[in-house]
Amino acid sequence: MIRVLDLEYPEHPYLNLALEEAIALAVGKRVVPETLRFWRNANAIVIGRFQCPSLEVNFEECISYKVRVERRFTGGGAVYHDLGNLNFALALRRNNPLIGEKLFRGFELLGKAVGFGLRSLGVKDVHFKPVNSVLIGKKKVSGMSGLIAKEFIFVHGSILVSSDLELLDRVLKAPYYNRREKFVRSKWHEVTTIEKALKRDVELEEIKRAIIEGLRKVLGYDFREKSIMAFERTLARNLYNEKYSKLEWSLGPCTMCPRKRIDEIIFKELTLNKIHQADELF
Repeated sequence: MIRVLDLEYPEHPYLNLALEEAIALAVGKRVVPETLRFWRNANAIVIGRFQCPSLEVNFEECISYKVRVERRFTGGGAVYHDLGNLNFALALRRNNPLIGEKLFRGFELLGKAVGFGLRSLGVKDVHFKPVNSVLIGKKKVSGMSGLIAKEFIFVHGSILVSSDLELLDRVLKAPYYNRREKFVRSKWHEVTTIEKALKRDVELEEIKRAIIEGLRKVLGYDFREKSIMAFERTLARNLYNEKYSKLEWSLGPCTMCPRKRIDEIIFKELTLNKIHQADELF
C-alpha cells in the first residue's frame, strides 16, 4: 500500500520543499508508509540542487511578477511553478525491487504512469522520453528529478496543467552552452499544457486520479489517502527553519559567481516578509 498525501502550502514554497525532504527521510526510516504526494506552489521557480541561480533565473522579471526562487534537495533543472502546475512526488524505500539501484528506472516508471493517466483523459500522442520527460507530440508537459539515498528512493516531478507559459518564458533564462561551467544547466524544451492539448478546462482532481490509476497499473500497488504524521511535521519544521528558509541554501554552491552579491540582494527583496517560523505555518 502507498499512502496518498494531498498536502500543500502554495504561498509558502520553502515549506513545501522542506516537506518533500521530510517525507522522503521519514519513508526511509520506515516511520511512515511509502508515499505519493500532490502539491502546488503559487508563482515560484525551483532550481536544482547543483544549479547557479544567476544562470537560470531572470531576477528582474521575478521581482516584477513577485515570483520567488527556491532550491530543492534533488538535482536536475529549473522549473516554474504556479497554481496551474501540479507537482507529484513518490517516496519509496531504498530496497524497492521495482526501481533497484537505477534512478532512471524511477523516471521511466513514473513517466509511463503519467502517460497512462493522461491518455485515459483523452490526451493523444503522449509518451515518456528518456531521461526524465513526458511529451505531448514534441512538446514537454512534465519533467522529473530524483535521488537515491542510503535509505530511500525519491522521484518527483510536475505537470503543466494550465500554467502561464508566457510568464514561464519571462522568468526562466534560455540555456546556452559553456563547456567551462561547473554547474548543472537546464535543458530547453518547447512546452505545452494539458488544457491546450485537450482544448478544455481541466480540474486538478482529474489529473490526480489519472496519475494514481496510472501508477496502479505500472507499479501494481494499492493507494490510500492518509494524513501526515507528527514525526514528519517536526522534521519539516526543522528543515524549514534550519535550511530551506535560509539565504545560504537558496544561493547555493556558486561561491565564485560574479553575480553572487547582486543575487543576494535580489533574493532578500524576493523573500522580504515572506519567511515565517514553521510553527506559524503548520
